[in-house]
Amino acid sequence: MTSRKSSSHRFPSRPALVCLGAVLSVTLAVTAAGSAANAAPGDALFLGDASTFSVLAHTTVTNSGLATMLDRDLGVDAGLLTPGLTPLMVQGATHLSDALSISAQTDATTAANDLMAVPNYVYGAPDLTGHTFLAGSYSSATDLNYTGNIVLQGDEDDVFIFTAVGKIVVAGSTSMTFIGGAQQCNVFWRSGAETTIGTNSAFVGTVIAGTSVSVNTDATIDGRLIAQTGQVSLLNNVFTTTACAAGGDGDRGLSVAPAAPTVTPAPGGGGGGGGGGGNSTIPSTGGSLAATGVDVTKPALVSAFVALIGVVLLTGSTLRRARRSTP
Repeated sequence: MTSRKSSSHRFPSRPALVCLGAVLSVTLAVTAAGSAANAAPGDALFLGDASTFSVLAHTTVTNSGLATMLDRDLGVDAGLLTPGLTPLMVQGATHLSDALSISAQTDATTAANDLMAVPNYVYGAPDLTGHTFLAGSYSSATDLNYTGNIVLQGDEDDVFIFTAVGKIVVAGSTSMTFIGGAQQCNVFWRSGAETTIGTNSAFVGTVIAGTSVSVNTDATIDGRLIAQTGQVSLLNNVFTTTACAAGGDGDRGLSVAPAAPTVTPAPGGGGGGGGGGGNSTIPSTGGSLAATGVDVTKPALVSAFVALIGVVLLTGSTLRRARRSTP
């Protein structure tokens, strides 16, 4: 009769392995799904599936004029019509109420909430025009208006965020100047209501509007337009996407609220009485907009996963000791 030798090194029991495998699978899936939701503004994954779109609306996208051109995808997550847009006007793919357009709207909502949660300078003036903005977030408890030229100053990593609880209204023939290496791909606009972009404006940035987006004749867009609950209306608008260049110091300047923007020097120098653009007279109301929907689930899930792994391993060890002690 052959006797079976016992070994002091035994694998965990099958139930313990099954439990451990299930936990690992669920956690990896949640982590992968949450990667875009937890990326910071300026990261490649920040917009998630919404990053591939030039225009993404909830109900419909309308277009008037033959010169409109989208360099990326077109999407509607709760509708099937894009009147006035022909296939030749969309260089990317068109997604109408499919899995990608729905997922992109979900990612856009997460991004919008995260933009509102960044520490910000509360911008009390009625107009952004005529000022130089450093990296950071600038907010309004009502509307934001933009009627001329603004200057964004920073390096390649710096991110610029403009948020409004109400509307964002961009007048006609507006423009934006970048100095010091600041990049178009790192500009974000978030309005709680509609966003309007005026005629012949050279607009830069990603817009996430709580309701709708309207673009007037011949305005150009270097970025993307997203309407969360309404439509996007276009009129002879050309979209481009400026790629981000590598470089910078790795500091986006988003951990603390920025200081008040400075007065932009007039063209050709000038600027008497101190020169170089002194402090803006824009009043700060203090404080910041409350965070809305900041994703705090991922750290909690990781902690729970670590704790559960510990329980599984401890249970397996206890079972092995109990079996060895059984006659």
